[in-house]
Amino acid sequence: MSQPLVELGGAPEAPVMHFAIANGFVPEIYIPLLQPFFADYRVVSLPPRALWDGIPAPAFGTNEWDIMADDILAGMDEHGLDKVVAVGHSMGAVASVLAALKQPERFTHLILLDPTILLQDLGNALQAAVRAGMAERIPMVEAAQHRINAFASVDAAEKHLRSKKVFSQWDEQALRNYAEFGTVSISDNGGPRELRFSPAWEAYYYAAYTPLYDLLPQLNGLLPTLFIQAEDSNAFVPKTFREVQEIVPSATYVQLQEQEHLFPMVIPQAVSQIIRDFLNNTLV
Repeated sequence: MSQPLVELGGAPEAPVMHFAIANGFVPEIYIPLLQPFFADYRVVSLPPRALWDGIPAPAFGTNEWDIMADDILAGMDEHGLDKVVAVGHSMGAVASVLAALKQPERFTHLILLDPTILLQDLGNALQAAVRAGMAERIPMVEAAQHRINAFASVDAAEKHLRSKKVFSQWDEQALRNYAEFGTVSISDNGGPRELRFSPAWEAYYYAAYTPLYDLLPQLNGLLPTLFIQAEDSNAFVPKTFREVQEIVPSATYVQLQEQEHLFPMVIPQAVSQIIRDFLNNTLV
């Protein structure tokens, strides 16, 4: 099956920047963050299987984010992408690390936006619940399964999103892009819409959590790497952030004060500048 490639912007012959998305979202919500790089890069995204056409969510399983890493590498082969600046958010950051560890020669940089690296005890408990057949009792899995998935129009979807606290501080264009590109008409004649990234797939990816702790030492000195962490993150908490700095001392680290896990859509311009400064300081 041919993999979709989302062209987010930039020149076809420019160096490639690949963006790996967070669970439940679509690449287009990151355009406000990525647009400043369109002048210098071809910015693309190989989305996870949740956004491929006609593929149902699999049964729950653990350690399955590794499949995303393999898909990134296979998609790079299919679309002729090489020497890539890999940027990822949350789950996508973990998939980017896994891909780079498999084939580091394919990448020039790793830029990791609040990668989902849970406290080890929490990650172990999550995986134990999945293996015991209790994935649906995990709060994030349960919340995803009950997510509202029907909207009368793009405008109705945007209105619903704006009513939720989690989206209240999002950049205007990021939120609009979520409503427009993150929903799809359920018929060829337009009308009602549903989420492109289905609740079933979102729940699957939460259960499929893949821990990085044991692999992180391999990242030290491998590639120029930037970790950006949100002070109030629930996916990459300050304790874990400090531990990762000890495990991967070669990387660059930035903590964003008073920000939460979805900061790429809240302060996209500020994050773009941090990435730009890092690239300027590490490009040969």
